[in-house]
Amino acid sequence: MDTFRETQQEFRFLLLRSEDLRPLWRPEPEIIFLLKGAGHIYFTDSKSEYTLRETDIFVINSFEIQHLELEGNALALSLTLSMDFLMSVSPELLNYPVNRLVT
Repeated sequence: MDTFRETQQEFRFLLLRSEDLRPLWRPEPEIIFLLKGAGHIYFTDSKSEYTLRETDIFVINSFEIQHLELEGNALALSLTLSMDFLMSVSPELLNYPVNRLVT
């Protein structure tokens, strides 16, 4: 019995390394915090590429097809938020699109 997959989690943290495989898209929004090193994120639909550096935070909207590539021994922390959780905290958030912005 795999309770991790059988229960709806409000939010989930994952530690990502360069050798880790991850989904190309998710049904929930994802926040990536680059803890160490550097990397790139590629968006297939818009053909956009962004460079990530240590301490950068990047938000990925639900259902966006993307690929995260971490360099060498880089580490990133991924936080995914369920739509049920977002609706319970602030239902009006679902009325606004998430725009990508890198500074």
